[in-house]
Amino acid sequence: MGIVGLGIFIYRSNHQESPLINLVVFKNVSFDGHAVSSFILLASLLGLNLVLPNYIQLVNGDSAVAAGLAVLPGTILNAVCVSFSGRIYDTIGAAKPILLGTLLSIISLVLFCLMSSNLTNLTISILFAIYCIGFGLTSGNVLTNGLAQLPKDLQTDGNAAIMTLQQFAGAFGTSITAIIIAFSQKSAISKVIGTQHGSRNALILFLIMAALEFMILYFVIKVYRQEKIKA
Repeated sequence: MGIVGLGIFIYRSNHQESPLINLVVFKNVSFDGHAVSSFILLASLLGLNLVLPNYIQLVNGDSAVAAGLAVLPGTILNAVCVSFSGRIYDTIGAAKPILLGTLLSIISLVLFCLMSSNLTNLTISILFAIYCIGFGLTSGNVLTNGLAQLPKDLQTDGNAAIMTLQQFAGAFGTSITAIIIAFSQKSAISKVIGTQHGSRNALILFLIMAALEFMILYFVIKVYRQEKIKA
């Protein structure tokens, strides 16, 4: 039903003089790369927000309060980084904060995967904090730089398109994570082991997504630089 609805929406948008979202924005490859990266960013973050508290409660046997406190430092650091990442963007451009932030997220996820069989609450808190620093440096700047790829008259449509994709990203990140963990729990000899294995599999998926995001961003930023030089 969702696919059919999307098809109808695309058809109507392409045959209206004033569509809700002008889908011509997706003809810009550089914008598409930023939009996909924004999707991956939010899906991974919300997936982690499901994996880590569940791991702390079901594998480590701690309370919901302990789970909340473990991810709190990362959440605070994310908010702090988001608040000044725009200034970094204005000062040194898009490439360094975006790619550095993505690399930090990848490093965090690699360590999560390597240590997934024995993640203490402190380890989770530290690694999630590193991930959130990377997310804070990347997320807002990906949106800003993505919209910069479009003509001014299409930037409102571009913003609406990315915001819509982020709604799907939230649904995808939480649902696919829940499916992976639930499947692992069902096939394991105990809920603890199943949660542990499911968390590891979800973290591997997030790592693959982050690596794909880095490759996409590196490509589109490189193309953007070449176009600016030619201009």
